[in-house]
Amino acid sequence: MRRDYLAPPAFVLSALFALISIIDILSQGWPMRLGMPQWRFTTVGLLASALPVIMLGGLIALATAALLDRPRALRVISTLAALVFVLLVVGLFMFRMDAVQARETITRPQILGAFDLSITVASFKLACGALVALLLAVAGFRGARGALVAPGRSDGTSAGFVAGYGDSSAASRTGLPAAAVAGNEVMDSTADPAHPVSKAGSAPLV
Repeated sequence: MRRDYLAPPAFVLSALFALISIIDILSQGWPMRLGMPQWRFTTVGLLASALPVIMLGGLIALATAALLDRPRALRVISTLAALVFVLLVVGLFMFRMDAVQARETITRPQILGAFDLSITVASFKLACGALVALLLAVAGFRGARGALVAPGRSDGTSAGFVAGYGDSSAASRTGLPAAAVAGNEVMDSTADPAHPVSKAGSAPLV
């Protein structure tokens, strides 16, 4: 049974998970000040907190594309996941460098412990998000490659041939049902060469 009706709501929902999270981050950090380490530090920290929702959206999109057997959608999702992985790795290194600069601006020593703990937690979230993005990319590329090779087999036979139901071409030549042709072929292959078996498989021919 076709399940194409699941694609629009699933893909829209996964896109909304990512877009709404990004809009929330930008709205809290607006206006953008990319040249300020403090702004970058705060924005990347907000992104680290929103990563679980974004990754959930990516997982929904990937699972939907795999369920509906859409290799093109799998490749697109995998490419986006690989791009997210690269951005998160770069963002993690920038976040650590900005954290050093932000730490120097703290004038109260009593809050340094809480600050260092928040840096560690945010770095852990970014690392986990990068790992999940990498896994999504690898899974999507494997799924797309498997969907491309599934219609045929490497030995040149048709994927629609089912063992036990015979060859349709042999059945068309003999005029017998495919199941009967398959049964005769099995009997011929298992018969004793010294006592050949008739096509009907009734008794050995002496």
